[in-house]
Amino acid sequence: MSSVEGIKKVADQREFLGIEKQEGNKDFGEFINEAIDKLNNLHVKSGELSNQLAVGDNVELHDVMIAAEEAGTAMRLTMELRNKVLEAYREVIRMPV
Repeated sequence: MSSVEGIKKVADQREFLGIEKQEGNKDFGEFINEAIDKLNNLHVKSGELSNQLAVGDNVELHDVMIAAEEAGTAMRLTMELRNKVLEAYREVIRMPV
């Protein structure tokens, strides 16, 4: 079974149980996808500014450095969040039933 089929089954179960998504609330998956998209956009922006500086375009060095630091900080935060989520998951798995 592919992961997409598994997700569809969960969605079907939600409908079966009468659980509806409330307006304004996001699924965890949607939240994660948006966060990863934002992280990717920060890295793309940083790369573009670095390339523009390298070819001699009119880009301020401090803008390049700020974009690089924002991207780096966002990546470190994302990795720490991932580590905490995995740690919590492992704790739950180790719990006796």
